Amino acid sequence: MIVVVEQAIRQAWRTLVLEHQAVLVTRDEDRITDRLLDVLVDMRARGTVPGFTAELFGVPVRDAKLADWLGDSIDKTPDITVYPAQPRQGISDGRHDALFFECKVLHGSRRLTQYGDEGIQRFLDGRYAWRMPHAHMVAYVFSTTDRQPTSALNTHFARQRVGPPRQTNAQRLAVRDWPIEVSPAGCARTRPIIQTGHLRSAPILQGRDNPIVLRHLWLCDPE
Repeated sequence: MIVVVEQAIRQAWRTLVLEHQAVLVTRDEDRITDRLLDVLVDMRARGTVPGFTAELFGVPVRDAKLADWLGDSIDKTPDITVYPAQPRQGISDGRHDALFFECKVLHGSRRLTQYGDEGIQRFLDGRYAWRMPHAHMVAYVFSTTDRQPTSALNTHFARQRVGPPRQTNAQRLAVRDWPIEVSPAGCARTRPIIQTGHLRSAPILQGRDNPIVLRHLWLCDPE
């Protein structure tokens, strides 16, 4: 399921690059994500990506609201949520059984600090995907210096943060497994899919760590 949806998102991005440049030039995360969802919904109906069909997946949605792990907020909204079409066996809460994607633009002042602090971090503190062992980060890459995810993430994780507490970005983001490539680039407008492992601070599991695997999809405008 993970690989199929990743392929669908990459194909949808290629369609945006070819047919929706007016949206991409806005560099607006919400507008780009909304148009990406339009394309994904159409692809699901047409079955243009093998496996990404109405028989296997529900309609992808944007900003679907869920509660955080403590229930303090019921309005947590990952950018893209994709549910299976049919309930899976042994799942105690179907609302949390989904693929969750948080999207960030890499352009100008919006760079990897925002990608980490306002993206990755939300999967670590009980806000997003807290009942799932995995989730996704999606980067809309317009910055010429951030086009290779492995080197960019490694550099960002190793960088010392400004101000107290004295720590690296890897320490702040509880990196357990540093970036590795898990899928090759699909074309010149996408990059290899990179996987990282992190330790969550929430939910707290009695007597053991609570890890999460993040897969990073970097989608690039033509250079």
